Amino acid sequence: YNILKEDKLALVILISNKKELHDMDNNLLDRFSKSNIDLNRVVFINKLEHHQLMTMYQHSDVVLDSYFFGGDTTTREAFEIGAPIITLPDRYLGSRWTQAYYKLMGINDLIAKDANEYVKLAVKVANNKDYSNSIRNKILNAKSILFRSENATPAWENMLIKINKLSKKIKGKGKGKEISKDNKYLNMSYHTNNLMEKERLL
Repeated sequence: YNILKEDKLALVILISNKKELHDMDNNLLDRFSKSNIDLNRVVFINKLEHHQLMTMYQHSDVVLDSYFFGGDTTTREAFEIGAPIITLPDRYLGSRWTQAYYKLMGINDLIAKDANEYVKLAVKVANNKDYSNSIRNKILNAKSILFRSENATPAWENMLIKINKLSKKIKGKGKGKEISKDNKYLNMSYHTNNLMEKERLL
């Protein structure tokens, strides 16, 4: 809503999910309508063939990483042609892939700290062509880091070994006393994210 409010020329393109997620499109339209969003500026399109999707990335002013479950494969595809993606990472894995790829490339410009910055960055990239081109060039010059990396496999291996050891340690601490499933999950989630950050996976 705020992006459309701040950028009077903005048009948002969304992929239709009628086949897979049934009422999702209608639910979104209902929410948009209740938020007084101009539905003429929100376009749903059918899923695209890969070459068509890449062309759309090529011609989009800015790509919005969905919150709170963001892109992974789609992010890498967009980066292949230098498309600038605005991302707002949350606490858990599904929202942190785009941030992870940016960090690997040494690019932090479009990682938002909060929702307000997400909006500001989106509007800036869409309307400031010099800034947009500089970001696109940064991505194109650094994207090779993301592909055919020999570091990814051992990094995941180290992280999963550490998680396994950590889970045994947490189970050990729970002997003789009750630990709720929620607390176990929160403990593991917190430590897992820390480990993944240390291994530069997030």
